[in-house]
Amino acid sequence: YTYMVEHPFAIDNPNEAEDVVDVEPVKFQNGNYYWGQWNGNGVMSGEGKYYITEDQVLVEGFWKNGIFQKGRIILPVNSLCH
Repeated sequence: YTYMVEHPFAIDNPNEAEDVVDVEPVKFQNGNYYWGQWNGNGVMSGEGKYYITEDQVLVEGFWKNGIFQKGRIILPVNSLCH
């Protein structure tokens, strides 16, 4: 299942993240992964995908200073949705 979401405080143009750079996929200590762009302070900013390993959930879209702004959340096939 896929859900389209937008953060209530989302910026108008997520591509306006400053000092954005692409890096290789990163695995966090909690086992989750992030592929995408970062700002100069090493915080998720710009376009990217965040995979939550334990729940098998993929969050993809635009980030600003580590906060998900706009995009979609993809749940595993076997999850219950109503």
